[in-house]
Amino acid sequence: MSRILIIEDETDQAELFRMALEGAGMEVIGTTDDLRETETAPAGEPDLVILDERLGGRSGVALIPRLRIAYPKTQILILTADPDVAETAVERGADEGKMKPLPLVQLISSVRALLARRA
Repeated sequence: MSRILIIEDETDQAELFRMALEGAGMEVIGTTDDLRETETAPAGEPDLVILDERLGGRSGVALIPRLRIAYPKTQILILTADPDVAETAVERGADEGKMKPLPLVQLISSVRALLARRA
């Protein structure tokens, strides 16, 4: 079962993603808006991180290098409302950038495609 970490500061959005991903047969190992919580979590390395670009005034793109250090084999999907940020995120190490709002069907499809690349 694929293990997903969601880094999102909007609790309702994180919960919606969690429900959709678990409904698609994936395991969500956590939802957080603070990477420090994940670095000490005993759950181990996720297969994929869904990363929001805006985290309460902080940039999700700025977290990508820390994610790469903490989880070197993990796929990173960044979600943003800014097309330039999606491109910058990929340049900084994200595996894919998607525009928000992203329908849940497309989210699941993107997650599955990224997980297939990891296999």
